[in-house]
Amino acid sequence: MCSGDVIIAAAGDDIYYPDRARRIMEAFEEADPLLVYSHADVTKLDRSPAEATYRKATFYTTTDPLAAAKSRALYLGATCAWHRDLYRKYGLIQFANAHEDLIHGFRAALEGRLHFIDAPLLTYRMGAGLTNTPTEALTKEAFRKKRLREVDHDICVFKQRLIDIQTFGMSPDHEISFLGAPRKRRRDKGGVHHARFSRDCPIPESAPAACHRHRDLRVA
Repeated sequence: MCSGDVIIAAAGDDIYYPDRARRIMEAFEEADPLLVYSHADVTKLDRSPAEATYRKATFYTTTDPLAAAKSRALYLGATCAWHRDLYRKYGLIQFANAHEDLIHGFRAALEGRLHFIDAPLLTYRMGAGLTNTPTEALTKEAFRKKRLREVDHDICVFKQRLIDIQTFGMSPDHEISFLGAPRKRRRDKGGVHHARFSRDCPIPESAPAACHRHRDLRVA
């Protein structure tokens, strides 16, 4: 188990450069962030170059909390390091199907304490681990199950973010708070598209009381 205040992610399928840990720790000491992320070189398993599609993620353009609240891709998770204070304040992630990079990044954006190292500190290898994709076309049923898993994951992420904005102390009149408001309240504020939260991803009993008042919520 990790006992330090700074946790540097290190997935076994990627290649990390010798100065990565030093540069990350320097960033924590100089900028006092809660989360640090960087660029990466991207290759296939045969070491041939691959497209750096991760650059389309939100934090490579903006770290605005509202943009982060609605995003399904914040940064390349393999590049990150985070401070234990993200858990001291917000607690454990309460949904097993919510990827930690989408939660850590949102929490750090709420606090306004993100730091970007504008340099590649690792080689990110496509085709291994979570990036591995099937080589054969999916059947209709396999595609349906895959999409259901993806939707359930997104629902869990948005539910955790709802809990986190309550912990942060976000004003109920803030635009971010309206993202998780009941349908009528969203419509009154000009909300457009709504998706019902999955019953398979319930709000934990330990969540703030305000979250339980909106168990049947919609997200943009």
